[in-house]
Amino acid sequence: CYPDNIKITDNIFNNITYEAVKAFCYKNYVISDNYISKCGIGIKAYNFVNGDGDDPYPAPNDGIIREPNPESFNGVIERNTIISADNSDGFAIHLQGCEERPYRGIVVYKNTITSSKKIGIYIKNCADVSIEHNTITNSSGMGIDVGYSVDSDVVDNTITSASTYGIYIKGGQSNAVISNSVTTTTKQNLRVRVSPEITVSDNRFSGGKKGGLLISPGCTDASVTDNEVFSAGKNGITISNITGANVVGNIVRDPKNYGFYICRTGGTSVSANTVMSSKSSGMVISKTNTTNVDENTINKTGRYGILFSGTKTSTASGNAISASKKYKLYFAKNCKDKGENIK
Repeated sequence: CYPDNIKITDNIFNNITYEAVKAFCYKNYVISDNYISKCGIGIKAYNFVNGDGDDPYPAPNDGIIREPNPESFNGVIERNTIISADNSDGFAIHLQGCEERPYRGIVVYKNTITSSKKIGIYIKNCADVSIEHNTITNSSGMGIDVGYSVDSDVVDNTITSASTYGIYIKGGQSNAVISNSVTTTTKQNLRVRVSPEITVSDNRFSGGKKGGLLISPGCTDASVTDNEVFSAGKNGITISNITGANVVGNIVRDPKNYGFYICRTGGTSVSANTVMSSKSSGMVISKTNTTNVDENTINKTGRYGILFSGTKTSTASGNAISASKKYKLYFAKNCKDKGENIK
């Protein structure tokens, strides 16, 4: 039985030990315009219950047929203000399904989240979720965490001061991170791992102490396009241990190490990107197979403009490189199919 057409709006919740709002198996629901302060979890919406053993749902009695999962739960969580989600879970907004019954069809829109103890918005085993236009500040963990979910979008959110990653994607497939602003994180602004067909585009990343964005490993057919990365504490963009990445039209300024680090990839295109004022090399292409580095612009690097090391059948053409302290373009001795080194 799925409770239907539920509305929870315009309430004030304060000093609650566990969830302020707990929506189990609701469909066609709206949770909006609530003020939630000092609660264990702000809003939890889910269709997952722990059962015995490895089965997340208790077995039905004899003769009882389990009701199928809806094609969409059609839930909207919008315009809530959540301050200080502070128990051991510490999620301001938490969506939860399970592998056999994903929690599907939820919109999380224009919420304002401050000082969550662990994660601002956390979804796991979900599908077709849209996380849009939220503002998340001072998370003690991640700003947004998308775990083992598919066909879900993280779009146009503003995340400031996260104590680990700004946005973290792990598992699942065909997710997208588009037009977000992520500033001042202890680790990377964005971290993606084991998530094939990830799309990362038109984001603005700044002040990630461990780097701007890191995609590694297991992210086949990644698309990384038209992002801006400023003042990364290490590499601006790192793509590692994946196959089939398309890295196009990104801008990296003032990284403290490399602008781009492409390592142990295959079938990767790195083109029409810009690197300005990297403390070390503009681009390092290391131990890759069939990587094409074309039409990039690199200005002012502390070491090489573009360095190839241990690569196979990887090429560079049409790159504009200026003001590098060492070679503009350099193929190390351990490269196969080496090109011409350019001072």
